[in-house]
Amino acid sequence: MAHMDYGADEPVLISTWRIDDVKSIAPWVSDDEAVEILASVADNHDANLGINWEVIEFWVDNLYPEPDNWTDPEDEDED
Repeated sequence: MAHMDYGADEPVLISTWRIDDVKSIAPWVSDDEAVEILASVADNHDANLGINWEVIEFWVDNLYPEPDNWTDPEDEDED
């Protein structure tokens, strides 16, 4: 998730979060909803805390909490 970019005038540390990261903890969200979650994380994160799984979970819970009737399709395959 984090990597160094040496192409700039000086090295820069970059932390990358993707739609798949959001959907790994909230598989019920659509790609568009995952983008909205990432945008909220970027627009509202605390630089003292950074961006981490807890911050992403906070925004998932606030924007698109797990529906009561949601069933993980992978759980259904085990039956």
